[in-house]
Amino acid sequence: MISIYKYLLRLLLFWLCVLAINRIIFLIATVHFVNGAAYSEITYSLVSGLRLDLSTVSYFAVVALLFAFIYSLTQAAFWVKLSHILSYFLIVANNLISFGEISLYQEWRTKVNIQALLHLLNPEEVIKYTPWGLVLLFLIPMIVFTLLYIKAYRKLVMPFLITTNTPQLTKQMTNALLCVPIAAVLFVFVRGGFQRFPLSESDAIYSKHQVLNDAAVNSVRYLTKDILEYNHNMNENAFRYMDDERARALLKELYTIPKDTTQLILNTQRPHIVMIILESWSANVVQSFSGAQHTPFFDSLAAEGIKFTNFFPAGYVSDQGFPAILSSYPSSFKISVINQPKKIPSLPCITDNVKKAGYNNTFVYAGDLNFGNFKAYVYDKDFDVVKQDVDFNQTLQRGSLGIHDKPVVPEIAKLLDKSAQPFFFCWYTLSSHAPYDYPQEANASGAGNYEGSVEYADDALRLLFNEIKNEPWFNNTLFVFVSDHGHASQKNFDLVNKEYHRIPMLFYGNAIKPEWRKKEIKSAFSHLDITPTLLKQLGLNAEHYTWGKDMFNPTAPHFAYYCYYYGAGMVTDSVYISLHRALNEPIEYKGKSSEEINKLTQQLKAFQQVFYDDFLAR
Repeated sequence: MISIYKYLLRLLLFWLCVLAINRIIFLIATVHFVNGAAYSEITYSLVSGLRLDLSTVSYFAVVALLFAFIYSLTQAAFWVKLSHILSYFLIVANNLISFGEISLYQEWRTKVNIQALLHLLNPEEVIKYTPWGLVLLFLIPMIVFTLLYIKAYRKLVMPFLITTNTPQLTKQMTNALLCVPIAAVLFVFVRGGFQRFPLSESDAIYSKHQVLNDAAVNSVRYLTKDILEYNHNMNENAFRYMDDERARALLKELYTIPKDTTQLILNTQRPHIVMIILESWSANVVQSFSGAQHTPFFDSLAAEGIKFTNFFPAGYVSDQGFPAILSSYPSSFKISVINQPKKIPSLPCITDNVKKAGYNNTFVYAGDLNFGNFKAYVYDKDFDVVKQDVDFNQTLQRGSLGIHDKPVVPEIAKLLDKSAQPFFFCWYTLSSHAPYDYPQEANASGAGNYEGSVEYADDALRLLFNEIKNEPWFNNTLFVFVSDHGHASQKNFDLVNKEYHRIPMLFYGNAIKPEWRKKEIKSAFSHLDITPTLLKQLGLNAEHYTWGKDMFNPTAPHFAYYCYYYGAGMVTDSVYISLHRALNEPIEYKGKSSEEINKLTQQLKAFQQVFYDDFLAR
C-alpha cells in the first residue's frame, strides 16, 4: 500500500509540473498581447492558478485511487494497466487542448471552448479557415511535449504503481480501507480547501489583462466546465442576477424613448439600399475611425458620408453579427440564435419589411453559405436572390473560403444592375477572414496578414465603385457599410477592452441629404440599431425590433451592448463597463462616479437576463 501513497503523490506532482510547463509555454506564445503589465504580474499566473491546478489533478488522482481500490480487492492486474492507460489518455487530451488553445488564441483571443468544439463538427470548415502556420504551431509542440510527458511519466511515476501478490484476505481488506483517508484528502484538494464554497474559475482570476487570467485557468478544467455549462444553459437562463420584475423595470428604463420621432436624412423615401457587411473589420485598422492607415478608399467614402465612430457589434463572431445586423437580435457568450434552427423562423428581418414595401432582396456571399449556418437563416428571410460560391464562374480566383473579393466584384456589379427596383442588396465580403490567403501582390504596404487582407478588401470596394458609379440607379442609393465583429489589431487591445470590439459603421451615398453628409456621430450605438434606423427612414414599422433603437431619433438613449466569450460590455456616451462572467462584476470600467458605473452594471445584467429568457422562449 505504501507504493500507492508514493504513486499518488508523484502523480499529483507530475501533473502540477505538466500544467505549469504548459502555462509557461502559453505565456511565451501570448505575452505580446499584454500591454503595460509588469513582469511580476505576468509570472504571478503560475501562482494564481496553482490551487485550481491542484483541484483539477486531484480529480485525476481520485480515478487512479478508485482503480487501486478495486485492484486491492480483486488482485486483477487489469486495473493497474487501466490506470496507466488513463494517464496516457489524459496526457494526450491535455496537450491537444493546451496547444490547440495557443493556436486558437492567435485569432480568437479565447481559450479552447465549446464554441470551438462545435466548429469541429464541420471539419471542412475548420480546414478552410485555419492558416497552416497555426496548424504547425499546434501540431509540432503538441507531439513533442506529449512524447516527453509520456516518457517522464513512465520513468518517474509508473514504477510506483505495480502489481503485487497479496493473497491474504485480511491484507486485501486492510489495503482497501487505507484508501479511505487518501480519498478524504483528495476530496479536500478537489473542492480547494475547507472554505464554504468550492473552488471556482474566479479564484484564479487576478488581472485586468484577460490573457493573464486565461493563463491562470488550466485548459482542461476550463473546457470541461464550459461543456457542462453549455448543456445547462440551453435550458436554463445563464444570467439569473435578480428577480424578473426588477430586470424588466431596469431594461425599460434603459430603453426609455420620450418621443417616437426621427430626423429624416434621406432625400427620398424609397432609396435602393446596398448593405456591405465587412468581414472582421476593426475600427483600429481604419484611419477615419481613429485607426491605422489601411483603408484609403473606405476613408474617402467616410469623409463624404455619415460615420458612426462609437459603434459596436452585438457579438464576437460572424454568426452572431449577422442576426444582429439584419434582425436586430442580440447574442450572448457561447450562443448564436442562428445556430438554433428551430429559433430562426421566430426572428424578424429587415427583408420582411422592405419586401412588403415593394423591394427586391438579394444576398451574396462568395463562399459556402453553410458557414455559420447562414444558409438556414438566409433562406428563411425573404431574399429573392441568394448567391454563394457555387453560383459563380468557377474559374474566378479562389482562396480557402471561396472566391476572393476582387474577382467577384464584376459579378456583384452585374447583379446590382439586374436587380428589380427598388432593391435591398446585401454583400458579405470574405477575404479579410482567416486564413488570409488573398493574393499577396495586393499587399503593397507590407502589412501583416490581417491588416493586409483589410487593405485587399478595401481595394475591392474601390473596384466596385468604379464599376457602378455611372449606373442610373447609383444616385438614388444608400450604401450601408458595417463590420460583422471586431478583431485583434496591431494595437493589441485586450479582449475585455471596448476598443477591441469597436467597428466601422458608415452611411454613404447621394440618397443622403447634402446637409447630413460629412458628419461624424460620436454617440454610442450598435448592430442592434441598424435595422430599426433604416426602417424609420423608409417610413416603415419597426415595432418588432425591440432590442434596437432609431439612431436618428434625438430622444433615443445612446448606448451599445456587446458580448465577448468571457462576458459582455455596455457603452454609453459617458460610461463604459466590461462585465466578466466568472467574476460577476466589471473587470474594466470608466465613468464619472461609482453611482453611474453601478447603475450601468445593473442595467447590463438586466439586459442579459431578459434577453436570455427571450432566447430560450423562441
